Amino acid sequence: MNFHTLATCAAMLSLPFGAGFLLLPVPSAALYGASLADPGTQLLGRYFGSEILMYAAAAWSLRALRDAGAQRRGAAWIAAATAAGLAVTLLGLRDGTLTALGWSSVALYGAFAAGWLRLALRPALPRVADVR
Repeated sequence: MNFHTLATCAAMLSLPFGAGFLLLPVPSAALYGASLADPGTQLLGRYFGSEILMYAAAAWSLRALRDAGAQRRGAAWIAAATAAGLAVTLLGLRDGTLTALGWSSVALYGAFAAGWLRLALRPALPRVADVR
């Protein structure tokens, strides 16, 4: 999968999750077995939603990058952040905080982390001046 396609998929798949947690944090969290019973935890759910929307916006914006070096740097940072999300989700599953639906997040985080990491580690193409 190329950079543009991965960034587009990441943005489009993240958008409904982010909007759900931002606008409806209690029912969104309940799907995963989490209870946002008080206003403070509801606020954290909304922060989570806004961060997912920020990820979607970043991915959408980065998809237009054409410079291979900039793509690799962007992919490396997004891979690191996505791997952190994967780790947090796995901790939630291990501790019993999340229901079995949490495994869908593991699948998404894992697939996107692997995709971003693959793009971050791809070899640089030689510049035209280096070929001569």
